Amino acid sequence: MNAITIERAGKIEKAMGLVSLAMAILAPLIYRALPESYHGATGMFGKGLGVVALIFALVSMAYSIRRKGMEYRWGKLETWLRVHTYTGLLALLFAFLHANWRFQPGAATAALYLLILTNISGFIGWIIYIYGPDFSARETGTVSSPEEVYSKMSKLQDKIDRLKEKISKADTLDGKLSEQVSSAENELRVLDSELKLSLRREMLMGIWLYVHIPLSAAFLVTALTHVFVILYL
Repeated sequence: MNAITIERAGKIEKAMGLVSLAMAILAPLIYRALPESYHGATGMFGKGLGVVALIFALVSMAYSIRRKGMEYRWGKLETWLRVHTYTGLLALLFAFLHANWRFQPGAATAALYLLILTNISGFIGWIIYIYGPDFSARETGTVSSPEEVYSKMSKLQDKIDRLKEKISKADTLDGKLSEQVSSAENELRVLDSELKLSLRREMLMGIWLYVHIPLSAAFLVTALTHVFVILYL
């Protein structure tokens, strides 16, 4: 991506963040200022809040589609991650407004509990995600996979062995060769550290996905069940 595109994307992300923050602040204030007749999930207004919450949740889940298969031209993965985060939190907020901050028995409350757990697990996943290589490098493909790092380390070790062999065969100590060995060994240590960090992150993300995805799926099924019950039963 060129500098202009990156700058434009940065402005869009900031705008999305500001809009999400404004909605998170204004929505509860407007809701509280409305007459009591508007509160609760049974009226048209309350049902509308539930629809908004479900839409935000579905938009948030679209991140998985972009992450798995959609092309780069559909937007940076980092941007989609921010949308995933913002809409996930807004879905929770509007779900609380839809329920009028009350927990009552039924599919609706089960969906709300699952959405809370999904957001909590999402926060944990976000911490694990930013613990790895930086977003922009990972998005543009400049971060190597563990296999590629292994290959680089192997080549570096071969280079170090050859340099040391030259030094051992030389009649006099060659300062340049020693510097090259020292530089290669430093690079090898950096790669080893990055590899350990990457492997640790991949392991944690793998464990986390076994929690976050089932929670998201369970929320979606429960929320749709709640919608079906409201509309048809």
